Amino acid sequence: MTFVLVSGAWGYFDHHGDNVRWGGIEKGLKPLLPRVDRALYALVTDLANRGLLDKTLVLMLGEFGRSPVVNKEAGRDHWTNVI
Repeated sequence: MTFVLVSGAWGYFDHHGDNVRWGGIEKGLKPLLPRVDRALYALVTDLANRGLLDKTLVLMLGEFGRSPVVNKEAGRDHWTNVI
């Protein structure tokens, strides 16, 4: 098996709220998500064009669950019960 990890500017994953140094949900994730969308689109399109999509598992994951409620800092808290 071959594994590939794609990361970069969105490699910061702990987006509790907008007070964290990499920006939180509104300041951090909102501007980064279009880049994530383009990267995933490019990957899936390339795999399809090469005939590899049917035998490739593509996952987009976070590190663990987040609470369903936005907190006072415009983020979501850890929610390990989701596992």
